[in-house]
Amino acid sequence: MTGQTLATSASDRATGTDLGVGYRTIFRTKPQVDAIEVAERHVRGWLGDKLGGLSRLDDWDGVESRIFDHRYSISVAETDDATAGVARRLYRLSDANSAGTFVISIYAARVAEAKPGLLIVQGAQDRVSDDAAIDSVGTPRFVRDLLDELQPLDGVTPLTSQPQFVRSADVSSVLDAITDEARIGSVIVASSPGVEFDSAWSEIVSKLTRNSVGVASIFVVAADAVDALNKLLPASHDAPPGRVRTYGAGVQLDDPLDGRAHRFLGPSTLSRAVRGKAVIGKLPAVHARGPRLRLLERALPADVRRTIELLDRAERRQRIATQVAIETPLTQHAPSTRDGEMPEPEQKQATAAAIEARPPLLATLKRVVARWLGREQLTEVELADLDTFIATNVADARVAQDYIVEVEAENDRLLTELTRLREQLDEVGFEIALSSDELRASNRENQLLKARLRELHEFGVPVDADADRWAPPADVEELIARITPGEEAHFSLDYVEFTGDSDAVAELRKRDPYGKYASDLWDYVRVLVEYATLRKTGVFEGSVYMYLEQDEVEGFKCSPQRHAARESDSVLQNSKWRSERELPVPTTVDPTGRTLMQAHFKPTHRDQFAPRMYYFDDMNSSGKIYIGYIGRHLSNTKTS
Repeated sequence: MTGQTLATSASDRATGTDLGVGYRTIFRTKPQVDAIEVAERHVRGWLGDKLGGLSRLDDWDGVESRIFDHRYSISVAETDDATAGVARRLYRLSDANSAGTFVISIYAARVAEAKPGLLIVQGAQDRVSDDAAIDSVGTPRFVRDLLDELQPLDGVTPLTSQPQFVRSADVSSVLDAITDEARIGSVIVASSPGVEFDSAWSEIVSKLTRNSVGVASIFVVAADAVDALNKLLPASHDAPPGRVRTYGAGVQLDDPLDGRAHRFLGPSTLSRAVRGKAVIGKLPAVHARGPRLRLLERALPADVRRTIELLDRAERRQRIATQVAIETPLTQHAPSTRDGEMPEPEQKQATAAAIEARPPLLATLKRVVARWLGREQLTEVELADLDTFIATNVADARVAQDYIVEVEAENDRLLTELTRLREQLDEVGFEIALSSDELRASNRENQLLKARLRELHEFGVPVDADADRWAPPADVEELIARITPGEEAHFSLDYVEFTGDSDAVAELRKRDPYGKYASDLWDYVRVLVEYATLRKTGVFEGSVYMYLEQDEVEGFKCSPQRHAARESDSVLQNSKWRSERELPVPTTVDPTGRTLMQAHFKPTHRDQFAPRMYYFDDMNSSGKIYIGYIGRHLSNTKTS
């Protein structure tokens, strides 16, 4: 394989158009640090580890694209801006293994005049969506080494390779990080549940946050420092013992509603994934989604955006130029002409003599003329026409290249606009979550007022005595813990029990950064509990559908539009779709361990994911209701 083919293949393997980006971190180097030298050194270290030793890199000059074997390759591109005094280089590493092709991109910019340099590290996977890549792409291993070497800051907040353990005397550093107006990444605060757990808690948090390294500043607060920290924070923004809280950028401590934007990881969710001091399953990836998304969807600083754009363009052009060089016929031996003129007689004679002396060259020229001009003869006319053909196509190619540059600039503009719109969408989602909370409280108040009016025929604002018992869970996994036998069980387990698959619930948690679905679904559990209570006491004898529809029946309710009593005939008549709704129940309910569940709650109609909660009303037999599924919308005519 030639050097050119090596370069092209390495580039192709590492820079497909179907890359899903799942990780990004940005480091500013100190002025005296050469960012390009740092990048090359860590690239060599990565390749050395993968290839079994640095000796495999003895003949690699640091700027050559190359395939090292069937698995590992590297694409390198660079561009210099002498006017601005900036040198830039891109290293794109490709690892094609059984799980897919993973690509690590390191963008480095060295700035003259002793100014800070720039390093950007991105992790991606080929042929997956950005959303899927966030879960599948791990933290590049050399990011920890970069953090230890460079000791970078996010605003004024240190980014470290391991969680920072905080004692009472240092809690102000946590407050400073939370309120740092210049930071763009997240701050994760994990408050120890007790003095005896401090050491194990640190190890657990380190395992939990392994996918957040480089995108978040992580603090483990010792048990004896938790109260001291929380005295510095309002109740809406505190970090209680045994909880892990993630604070996004722009924290507003004086706004109680802002507390909703900075999410907790519930103790029950964490405990289910902890085995000894390890955190197993999908939880580290799920927990890292928020911090990763904040950086991936955030508008990039101008110099970061320009560095990525320029190096990506340079790499694309390098790849195209190399490919063209490989595919273009070898015409360099054809006679030259100027402005379409025929060669002089002396040149004709020299050309003819050269052709006669080198039969292989004659055959090559004939093939070129036949390929591009469709002619079988080879004379000065054909050579002149070939020269004109090449000149014309070169001019067209230059026009096309100019157009490509314009398209690339427009594409960059649209990507920037898309990032801005994503930020706005996130804000809208947050506002909707807040509005949903307010509406829920208003609906409950309205129901209580109706009951008071019917009983006392007077106005007043009653107090919901059950508000604390029905406080919404931090996430859907905590909801599941409440209605599953175990230490975290809620009193509602006497009436409602979850029997479904927790994997579907984990997928739902990824889609619920503000806990809106968890709150809505918890309301539906309360609806079922209050319905079951009325059935057990003999106050009501109808179905859940009748309970929601009849205003004269008192109890906690949701809108009837959020409930479906049965599935459509098109679903029930499709054997595959019907089988999806044959969900788990205890064998005391059905000897097969499964039963058809049609009734379900629907917190949103928004998209194809649109989560659903399916249940089986067994009040007539066992006196309980079994929830067999919480997760994405099951198959039907709209989702299949």
